[in-house]
Amino acid sequence: LYGGQSGGSLNQFNEPIDVFVKNDTLYVADLKNHRIMRWDPGATEGVVVAGGNGEGSDLNQLFLPISVHVTSNGDIYVADQSNHRIVKWTPDATEGVVVAGGNGDGQALNQLQYPRSIALDSDNNIYISDNGNHRVVKWAPGATEGVVVAGNASGSPGDGLDRLAHPHGIDLDSE
Repeated sequence: LYGGQSGGSLNQFNEPIDVFVKNDTLYVADLKNHRIMRWDPGATEGVVVAGGNGEGSDLNQLFLPISVHVTSNGDIYVADQSNHRIVKWTPDATEGVVVAGGNGDGQALNQLQYPRSIALDSDNNIYISDNGNHRVVKWAPGATEGVVVAGNASGSPGDGLDRLAHPHGIDLDSE
């Protein structure tokens, strides 16, 4: 796996920022190449499985993807940070589907602001660390807006018990 110069070839990364491991296969958020790469065991180069068509907001593009999560059926969820959205790519898809956010940068419950990390529960609810809004939101499958589960709806940071300041990571347990 990758051991050389930064770049855009299939055996290179440009700021790999997140890794998800599923069945010994690595999925890498290749931030500045605006793509998600899959690296199978023993491979000498990766395969682009999301994005890879340059920086942009079209459904076949990503803009600084920062987090990746892969489900048991192979769906790939991407925190598309600078497009303020979460995009789902099904196996072998040529473009993604927006499943959270995607309504511009903002504080409304149908918006995200620089989402950083994602986790899915067994019901495919998506939990998002909504970094710029200082909150964690949960989006149910098919929902048009999220529900604040940590932080507060005002979107302002703080050190009170009801406040978060720029949450980055998120993880779920079986409960």
